[in-house]
Formats: sequence, structure tokens, C-alpha cells
Amino acid sequence: MMPLAFAVVAPALPPDSRRLQSCFHEAGHAVVAQALGVNVDEVRVSADGSGCAHAIHRAEARFEMQIAFAGPAAEKCYCKLVGGVDAERDPLHYEHEDREIAWAVAQQESDGDKGQATRLMLEMQAASEARVDSLWERIFEAAVILDVSGHLSGVELDALGDNARAFTPSPEKVSPNPRRNDPAP
Repeated sequence: MMPLAFAVVAPALPPDSRRLQSCFHEAGHAVVAQALGVNVDEVRVSADGSGCAHAIHRAEARFEMQIAFAGPAAEKCYCKLVGGVDAERDPLHYEHEDREIAWAVAQQESDGDKGQATRLMLEMQAASEARVDSLWERIFEAAVILDVSGHLSGVELDALGDNARAFTPSPEKVSPNPRRNDPAP
């Protein structure tokens, strides 16, 4: 298995949405990792929008894949929330590193069978997107804190809201979830 260290390296962009977009990406990795029982050591996002989430230990292969997909999934939710971003800031431009991590794990788990690896990738991507959806309020909170401070320790991440392993979003939370379809008024 690969070590859990995810990075997003973005070109130097004006400091409008790129940094916050990266904060959502890294918060997605960290909160989902924590929800899957992986001890997160720290999460960092630099002023230029580059960032990383470091875990203390490696995760089971299926969890590692879900964690890899969680960053892009959270970033896409952020982009929907703000009404999209410029083409050069589209999450699809930066998710290739996370997909490469997931693909390498899927191939290893599938003994090189590309069809089986592809099915496993699709299954874990869907599972990750569902997990991001269920943990959205916590990801939102972590991303906002990261945008302000640039850093969250594992202890600080643990202290956010309810424990991630038992977290169930409540309808009265303020942070909007762009992945959910709100019922018509």
C-alpha cells in the first residue's frame, strides 16, 4: 500500500477562490480519512493553494481509494456551491494525482486485472462521494478553518463538531450541501 499523503499543487493564481478550493479538497481527504478510522496527523494549505493531508498510518486499500477520491469530490461540491470556477481552476485539472493513487491501489488489489480494477475504482469513487455528502458539514467547517489558519492538527480536526465516525448531519446545519437535491418549496 502507498502512504497516505495527498497533495494538490496549483499554479500561482490570484488569491480569490483557488486557496479556498484547495482547503475544501484537503478537508475532504482529512475528514473522510478520519471517518474511516485513519488517524490524521495534520492538514496544511499554503497561501498559493498547495496543500496536503498527512496520516499517521496507512489505510486498508478500499479506504485508501475512498480517501483519494474524497478530495476531488469535496472540491467539486465547493465549486457547485459557489457557482463554478474558471476553466483553469476546474477540479478536473487537479484530480489526476488522486486518481493515479486510487488506480495504483485498485490494480494492486485486483492483481493487475484492469477490468476488475476499473470496477473497484468506480465502486470506491461512488462510496467516497456518498461519504463526502454525509460528512459535508464537517468538511465545510474544516475548510473554512483551513482557509483562515492554513493548518489543522489531528487533535483540532478531532475537536470539530461531532466525532466523524458517528457524525450524522442535522438538517438545521447552516452549511449548504450542493450535492443534495433540496425539496421544492
